[in-house]
Amino acid sequence: MRIPWQLHLIALIVVLTTLAAETLYLFYGTKSAIPEVLIGRILGTFDMALAIVLAYYFTATIANSRAPQRTTDAPPPAAEPPKGTP
Repeated sequence: MRIPWQLHLIALIVVLTTLAAETLYLFYGTKSAIPEVLIGRILGTFDMALAIVLAYYFTATIANSRAPQRTTDAPPPAAEPPKGTP
């Protein structure tokens, strides 16, 4: 299963925005008029979005590595009937 390019773009935007916001806060801080609680909530939202993106990519990678690889366009084999049926 291929991941659509739109999801790659959204993931890239989330990662870059999170890194930019955290870096700006780390080096420049905030204005004194903005409450620290608000900044914490905003950065926490960015952190959670980044965690969701990373979880999606790691889950997709693991699922693809465990999936059986089909090398032909033939239909999948038919399921065997349960034992003990006539």
